[in-house]
Amino acid sequence: MTEVCFCGRYGPLTDRTPILDDDGPSLQCPTCGHVDRLTVFPEPVRLRLWTEAKERELWDLRESA
Repeated sequence: MTEVCFCGRYGPLTDRTPILDDDGPSLQCPTCGHVDRLTVFPEPVRLRLWTEAKERELWDLRESA
């Protein structure tokens, strides 16, 4: 799923930084820091998107080491 941020950055939703905030799993734009709380999605979809983003983040860390 591709999404455009308020700052103009676009790309896969799972390219964003996975964070946990008061509203649960969220994704943060790495360019401007905008937090997408994913509240438009049902809970199972929110968790899946967050998990995919987390897996991508961990994979990128392994690749850069």
